[in-house]
Amino acid sequence: MALPASGPLSISEIRTELNSASGSLRTLSSLAGFVIPDSISEFYGYSAWNATGGTSTDYGGYRVHTFDTSGTLTVTAAGSSFKSCDIIAVAGGASAIYRGEAGAGATYDGSGGGGAGGWVSTTVNVSSSLTITIGAGGTANQGSQTSANTQGSATTITGGATVTANGGGRGGRFNTSDPNGLGPGNGGCGGGRGRGNYGGVGGTGSQGGNGGWLTGWSNGYGPGGGGGTAVSGSNGATSNQGGGGGYGNTYNWLGTTTYLGGGGGGSSYFGTGGSGGTGGGGAGAAYPSSGSFTTGTSGSVNTGGGGGAEGGGGGSGKVLIRYIYP
Repeated sequence: MALPASGPLSISEIRTELNSASGSLRTLSSLAGFVIPDSISEFYGYSAWNATGGTSTDYGGYRVHTFDTSGTLTVTAAGSSFKSCDIIAVAGGASAIYRGEAGAGATYDGSGGGGAGGWVSTTVNVSSSLTITIGAGGTANQGSQTSANTQGSATTITGGATVTANGGGRGGRFNTSDPNGLGPGNGGCGGGRGRGNYGGVGGTGSQGGNGGWLTGWSNGYGPGGGGGTAVSGSNGATSNQGGGGGYGNTYNWLGTTTYLGGGGGGSSYFGTGGSGGTGGGGAGAAYPSSGSFTTGTSGSVNTGGGGGAEGGGGGSGKVLIRYIYP
């Protein structure tokens, strides 16, 4: 039952509109997203607020708009109408370099996993249209020993609200002191530290976990995993095992618990690659003592997952917006 744009209202009509069997005026005002509940007249025009864009799904008394590609949440509202919207934004995950050591006769020395894209969860009052830009994942490259590992791109929301999720930090290559500057990157989640001549930390996450690291130089130390949105990447193990990617945060807006933002796994040196973090992280490559090496897998699309070490690209980002409906 839609409330009238103007004229007398009863509190029972407001309860019907907000799917609340009971509740004081103050409680109902809070449900509607009003900052200062003063009087029943605040609800005039409340139902005039409407939005389209992305893929919309109604579940549990909410409408959820999902954006897997860039687009616009188009809002139509009368006067100063607005709704309180919950927002989740995840940026693009980073890639991890193809080979740990560049140049002719390169060996497979081990690099760190790519960091997941940053996670932002917030609630804002939205009264006008939003422009959503979904961040791309870092570029996968499994054919060049000298190609750069790349950061993930930011996911942004502008217009009636401003939200920025930072792109994931690139996975570090072998030896962070190399002249090409391809060490682990800072980002939404930090990239894992590559195996190298010096002990050192992985990249730092601004909206998620840090990259995994290692304690010193040895053929027995594996590289670190990329950070996830919920947990930092695992450190490389002394058994040549690449560190696993950190796992991502969860949401349950559509009836299923879903992870977003798993970090990429680190590769190995004569061992086993690290697993990708739950939430779309790619697995790190393995380089067994005999047989063929593998390449890292890419982070899953629309999860913000980090790329697995040795060539995995980052997964693209995602935005979800929900509000009480009808």
